[in-house]
Amino acid sequence: MTEIVVDSLRIIASNRPIYPAVVVKTGDVGNKPNGTQSAEKWESMLVEFRNVSVTDIDPDRNGGSFREFVVDDGTGPCRVNDDGAYTYSVYPADTSLGFRLLQVGNKISYLRGIFYFSFANYKLEPRRDDDFGTITKVALFYNPSIPEKFELMQNYPNPFNPSTYIEYKLPERTHVSLKVFDVLGREVATLVDEVQEAGSYRIRFENKEISSGVYFYVLRAGKFVDVKKMMLLK
Repeated sequence: MTEIVVDSLRIIASNRPIYPAVVVKTGDVGNKPNGTQSAEKWESMLVEFRNVSVTDIDPDRNGGSFREFVVDDGTGPCRVNDDGAYTYSVYPADTSLGFRLLQVGNKISYLRGIFYFSFANYKLEPRRDDDFGTITKVALFYNPSIPEKFELMQNYPNPFNPSTYIEYKLPERTHVSLKVFDVLGREVATLVDEVQEAGSYRIRFENKEISSGVYFYVLRAGKFVDVKKMMLLK
């Protein structure tokens, strides 16, 4: 056996900017066997997922004590590891230590970190809190009775703090996008981005990270588009 000892090094460059994260789909890299080309080529790189939902907070079925969780952008699941220096957790007991709790259904506008393979799974390893984008608490309620027309309702309560409900109706199965924007047109949250069956829906929207002010929510369902205004008062 040969032992390699490093007794000197030469610094080639310092204070170089970090390359921006590569945006990938969760389904292209997560839940893949080791060596899968679509995932392996991103190992040890800084990657970013966009508009993901937390879909599982106990993938190992051990009560969440491993603190890993699963996110999905609609293309397939990918694990997120907990070794970074960030203050989010899926383990309720960690809140006593100052951690903020993530729950199934939370929407995250972006999530970035180092991608790697460990313990039979490809995983994302966020490094710190700013690797997490805007986190939105969303709860979806569904009534299968078929309405007569597309309709977006005014949110209630309005003004709201910290949460409000948004209702809409679909007379047919279609792809639905429901997003929240600020007065400058910047996207604040993606609440829905999927194909949904005909019926009536009610979304609970809560985002403690945005400031007081006027916001707009936009529903796109097939060719139907509608916009309404709401106000957050803290």
